[in-house]
Amino acid sequence: MPVHLANFFEGTSARMFSHGAQPADIELRKFDFGEAENRRRYGHVTPPAYNVSRIPCPVALYWAENDRFINAKDVRMLEETVPGFKRSYRVNSESFDHVDFIFSKKAKTLVYQDIVELLNQY
Repeated sequence: MPVHLANFFEGTSARMFSHGAQPADIELRKFDFGEAENRRRYGHVTPPAYNVSRIPCPVALYWAENDRFINAKDVRMLEETVPGFKRSYRVNSESFDHVDFIFSKKAKTLVYQDIVELLNQY
């Protein structure tokens, strides 16, 4: 764990983590800079939603029931909206959560093997 934590934030930014922590409604929205900066950048006080219907590539979504950042309702919305949606994979573990995709010793068998099989199809 010390090795993981020492390198956890490599290759990312504080804005990315801040964006992930911003409240999300049913839509995926661009970064919220606050009302004044949003108005300057986006022309509105709230950030605009991403147009996920324009995603041109195949999409697979791996998610878990215990994940605080995505739920079955979000998955259904993406299935219905993203034209290249190919796969919705719910991890077969009630305790699996968001960080387990990276840190769980079970991720290899519960997630990664399926990802590799899917990638091999392309």
